[in-house]
Amino acid sequence: MEATEISWLTLATFLARLGYAVSIVNPAQAHHFAKAHENKSNHCELVTTVTSEITHCCAH
Repeated sequence: MEATEISWLTLATFLARLGYAVSIVNPAQAHHFAKAHENKSNHCELVTTVTSEITHCCAH
C-alpha cells in the first residue's frame, strides 16, 4: 500500500497483526515506477506486477 496521509498506518498494522504480509510503498517511487511501466493501462495490473516483483525479490 502507498504510505499516504496517516490512514495507511492503522490499516497496515491491523493487517500485519492478522498475519498478512504488508508492504509499504513510497508514493513518489510508485509514481516513477508507474511512469516507467506506462504500457500498463490497468492499475490492478500494475499492483500485481509490483507485488510479484517484491515477492520475487524477497524470496531470495
